[in-house]
Amino acid sequence: NGLRVVSLASAYSVALRLQAARQSIPRGSLQGLCGAEMASWCGRDVNTDVDGSPVYLQTGRWYRMTLYVELNEPASESNGMAALFLDGLEVARMEGMQWRGDGADATLIDNWGLSTFYGGSDSSWAPSEDMHIYLDNVTLAGSIEKAR
Repeated sequence: NGLRVVSLASAYSVALRLQAARQSIPRGSLQGLCGAEMASWCGRDVNTDVDGSPVYLQTGRWYRMTLYVELNEPASESNGMAALFLDGLEVARMEGMQWRGDGADATLIDNWGLSTFYGGSDSSWAPSEDMHIYLDNVTLAGSIEKAR
């Protein structure tokens, strides 16, 4: 049971709030997209910006984050895309993606996952106290309009 969207395009939206911290928090990242071209682009940094200025999440404030993905059609083409929205404003876009590989025309978006973690490449990223992220109003939809 649960929500399920099976399509060539899908959006995942969640309200989130980072706990206010007594210590400074190093720059973090939002993890997440991999597809057929994993070796060439999975894990690369995608800058988030608005009019050329970097976007930083502030602690103690609620945000609406929406990720919209369109699969490549047909599967052999690199014409897929993904866009990240923060409070309805587009802050990142990746185009020319091949989410599914050759021969995978029947592959559709049928599952979304959310994973959070705190950390980096060494112990300097470790918090000195327990940290929390609050999530609410999770939405799955077949279009960006329905997810906002």
